[in-house]
Amino acid sequence: LGLFGYKRGTDSDRMASALLHLCLQNAWKEKEKVEDLYQLLDQLEKQEEFLKEKTRCSDSDVKKLLKKITTATIGSSQRMLTHGVPLRIEEFLKNDMSILYVNHLADQHQKDFFIATLTTELYRWMLHHPSESLQLLFCVDEIAPYLPAGTRQTVSKEPLQLLFKQARKYGIGCLVATQ
Repeated sequence: LGLFGYKRGTDSDRMASALLHLCLQNAWKEKEKVEDLYQLLDQLEKQEEFLKEKTRCSDSDVKKLLKKITTATIGSSQRMLTHGVPLRIEEFLKNDMSILYVNHLADQHQKDFFIATLTTELYRWMLHHPSESLQLLFCVDEIAPYLPAGTRQTVSKEPLQLLFKQARKYGIGCLVATQ
C-alpha cells in the first residue's frame, strides 16, 4: 500500500488493507488467480459491491484504491512491478558479491518498497537455511530513509528491525551505514 501512496497507519491505509484482504480472500475461495496488478484490478472491480457491503466503506474508498493501483500500472511503477529478474536469494549467492542499486527508482516510496521486499525475502530464506556460521552478509548504505529514528514508520522499517534482531542466529550478518 505504501507503493500505491498510502501513508502507513492512517485510516485510509487500514481501509485499503481491509479491502485488499477481503478481495484476495474471496478470489481464493472462488479459485480465481490474482497473479499481477491487472488481475487484482479486475477482482476489485468485480467485487466492488461485495467489498462495500462487507466493510461498510464509502464508494470513494474503493474508487481511491482502484485509482491508486491503476496508477501503479503506468510508467516506472509498472516497470518495477512487472519487469526484471525475480527476487531469489539463491541467485545472489552464486556470486561473491551482489550489489543492488536503487537510486534509479523514481521516488522514495519505490526505494522503500524494494528494500522492504528484499528484506522480507531474505528473512524468509534465512528461516529455511539456518547456519551456525556466517553464510551471507547483508549491507545497506544510507540506511536513514529506510530506518528513521523515533516512531516514524516506513514500509521497510519493520522488516529491517526483524531481520536485525534475528539474523545472527541464522548465519546472516547485517551491516548498515549512514552519514
